[in-house]
Amino acid sequence: MSLFKTISLLSLALFSTLVTISQTSEQAKGFINKSNIAVCKVQKEMIRASETTSAADFKQAIQFQAAAVKSYKAGNLQEAVEYSYNSRLQSITLLENLSKSSAEYFKLNEEEKLFFNPKENAKLLSKNNLTDNEKNKIDELDILNAQKLKEIELSIN
Repeated sequence: MSLFKTISLLSLALFSTLVTISQTSEQAKGFINKSNIAVCKVQKEMIRASETTSAADFKQAIQFQAAAVKSYKAGNLQEAVEYSYNSRLQSITLLENLSKSSAEYFKLNEEEKLFFNPKENAKLLSKNNLTDNEKNKIDELDILNAQKLKEIELSIN
């Protein structure tokens, strides 16, 4: 094989790999940001109902989502999606218990199922990558104050 053909094939392989990584990164980002919308929707419903009995479950969803963003920024996309998936599951459960409005939008759609198969990949991540200070900030969060939730990084720009 000529040197030109070898370089061409290597360039094509490198380009294909970079495109795949970019698509995967964008898919993870979209997945994480949709889970953030679910977390915000839960808070909105909790504020509307002045409901705080589910505070511990809501704070767990926030911890998973914060861990997802942190994992994404560290380049660990699979772990980021798993954390975000757990946050979204928690949020869906809370939404279904809090309101009559549908949580259908937040359930995995067909595109997300192609990217992330919860039956194969989801695992309960009982320990997350947050520091004690980050966990304490979430634990002390006034869940009925919408501004306080914005102080925690839960989405990817």
